[in-house]
Amino acid sequence: MFDALLFVVCLGLPVLWGVWRVQRRRVAEETRRTVMASVMDAQNNLLNNITCLHVCAEIGSPINTADLKQIDCAVRETQARLIEIAEANLQDTRDLGGIRVLSRPKPGLTG
Repeated sequence: MFDALLFVVCLGLPVLWGVWRVQRRRVAEETRRTVMASVMDAQNNLLNNITCLHVCAEIGSPINTADLKQIDCAVRETQARLIEIAEANLQDTRDLGGIRVLSRPKPGLTG
């Protein structure tokens, strides 16, 4: 009886260890994909604003201070978003058109 129990335990532990490792790898891969999608989302927002400025310059439209402020704002927003991603709780995600991204923290109430 004891030999059978010892056999089951000895056989079961490596199986459980393997299942645990597979689960850990799956969670790590899902987290990596979520972080990459979040970084790519921030990057795409910045590139869209830069493309708008580039098109204005190509067609010969004068670039005014409003355009420059828009680009400066986009750079600052991207910087802030990347800092948020670096400090994010990796458990909080949301769906962005079928792609999992990190949720943005809710702004705190002041006053």
